[in-house]
Amino acid sequence: KWAYMAFTKRRKKTRRYIRKVQGQMLRFVRRNIRQIEELLGRVPDEMVGIKEKVADKVAVIRCLYAQQKEMWEKKVRRVDNRIVSIHRPHIRPIVRGKAGKDVEFGPKVVLSVVDGYGFLDRFSFDAYNESSHLPDSARQYEERFGEKPKVVIADQIFGTRDNRTFLKGEEIGAAFKPLGRPRGQPDKKERAWMKRQQKKRNGIEGLIGTAKTRYGLERIFYSIPDGEEIWVRMGLMGMNLNRAVARMT
Repeated sequence: KWAYMAFTKRRKKTRRYIRKVQGQMLRFVRRNIRQIEELLGRVPDEMVGIKEKVADKVAVIRCLYAQQKEMWEKKVRRVDNRIVSIHRPHIRPIVRGKAGKDVEFGPKVVLSVVDGYGFLDRFSFDAYNESSHLPDSARQYEERFGEKPKVVIADQIFGTRDNRTFLKGEEIGAAFKPLGRPRGQPDKKERAWMKRQQKKRNGIEGLIGTAKTRYGLERIFYSIPDGEEIWVRMGLMGMNLNRAVARMT
């Protein structure tokens, strides 16, 4: 405690001083882990349930300590599968670069919208590039509806050369801006078609916003195993059911 208080009260913190305090903190954590493990060995058998819960948390803390020690020894600021929450060690930070939200925490999903209904194509806590999942989404559409999609409307990040080649080979239309420099005036029909598709794309953004604000996808409360995915799927189910009922009335 005294080392941390001295660190916080010091106005000028040099790199050498910060590294020294980090080393002290790591040694304190190592000592505390050893002490907790010794105490766990004295827990009576009738408290085995509590012992297992504490042991699970200690295992996470031990892994967190190993990651922090590795970064400290190698003098780096990143490590694979970095733990940012002891209670939810599977959550990963996702750098978004949004105004006021440089980093977000939680699952990253690939969502397909067909006729106003949302379908979950991929759910993961890893910071993957969603554009690589477009072929899988197209195949999942075919599995659900028995036919290939006629056209794919997506954000420009999905308009990679590989995705364009895939869609062309599958004879699926793509509402992406052409790559490279513009060559003369675009065809009026093509321009009008792209404008109509862009309007549909704006509707998809609105649907995602509604799912977050009205159906709980903005903040997940389930803490049971796989509870995050269950929460998201239930939110999409509720949204789809309400949309179906609204269309029948």
